Amino acid sequence: MGHFYSKEHSAQLLRVGIAVLLVSGCAAGSISAFSSVGSRITFANNLAAHARLQRKDLHTGGYTLASWQRLDAPGEPIHLYIEGDGLAWLSRRTPSLDPTPTQPVALELAALDPAPNVVYLARPCQYIAQALNPGCHVESWTGGRFSAKIIQSMNAALSQISTDGHGGAFDLVGFSGGGNIALLLAARREDVASVRTVAGNIDVEAVNRHHKASAMPHSLNAADIAADIKSIPQIHFTGTNDEIIPPDIYEGYKNSAGVSSCIAHKVVSGATHTQGWTAQWPALLAYPLPCQDPQ
Repeated sequence: MGHFYSKEHSAQLLRVGIAVLLVSGCAAGSISAFSSVGSRITFANNLAAHARLQRKDLHTGGYTLASWQRLDAPGEPIHLYIEGDGLAWLSRRTPSLDPTPTQPVALELAALDPAPNVVYLARPCQYIAQALNPGCHVESWTGGRFSAKIIQSMNAALSQISTDGHGGAFDLVGFSGGGNIALLLAARREDVASVRTVAGNIDVEAVNRHHKASAMPHSLNAADIAADIKSIPQIHFTGTNDEIIPPDIYEGYKNSAGVSSCIAHKVVSGATHTQGWTAQWPALLAYPLPCQDPQ
């Protein structure tokens, strides 16, 4: 007789398997800042396959975007994870020639999500050869990474995913710079049910001031439209040990939004910008969203 696994047991096996893959990937250097683009793509493919996420490239007109998808329940909510900035810079003054992430935190989180409909959406120029994406150039992942053109491309990708998922509402999760994009997308769409950000750059100008970095006049800032989306349930997770996006960045976004019972903030003990999230993600994902109608 074959083995029978309950839904809870299967989910536990999935978490254990992914944890083993993450640890082995780190040990092998797959997530090293010095790894090749090919090894970064291989690691992402393996992690996605372990979670039954299938690669699908989305042609949006401006860019071709890489995604990995599991859409098993047509018409039901879609948990959509948006990656961070990836390997945008090699040093403070030297941009990378390929922004494919060395550690795809949003993909790691997506792989742990047991929902039937899960989609991971990479940022423009990540995981795609430049020869196949002629719109990509250094500005696409540096000073213009939040430009109107980028947001339009991401929005077009969501529309394609919505069609594939038969119109299910989006629960957006954005890591780092993906948090900024998630909020900007929520302001442009009617089918976003909630937003979660993880170590999110939700006030680009404040983050640039914090790091004494150059202004980004061609990029959009979620803090500027916070008041427009303050009725959308949203929770922003920040790490106590995050030196890239410190917890107080949230305060500027909240002040820009104004009074709202739908915006919440949770500081996660011990988390840095990239570490400490996967172990706690199942609990954080289950954390109640504010002002959401009970099911």
